[in-house]
Amino acid sequence: NRIKFTKVSVGRDLGTEIEITQGINPDDRIVANPGERLSDNVEVQITPQSAENAKATAAAPSAPAAGTREALAK
Repeated sequence: NRIKFTKVSVGRDLGTEIEITQGINPDDRIVANPGERLSDNVEVQITPQSAENAKATAAAPSAPAAGTREALAK
């Protein structure tokens, strides 16, 4: 449960969502809005995902708008 910042390839920009085409796996856990103080190797607490949010993520993995930072929790 530690953060690892990872480079990703961006596909389509859908307005409020961006398609990630490379750099993450379906089973990776994503920090959508990590904030300014989050950095590599920081331990985080994983919280359960809502059922509705889980369905949307499984159907079309996406990321926040361009310019925001992404991190993977592994």
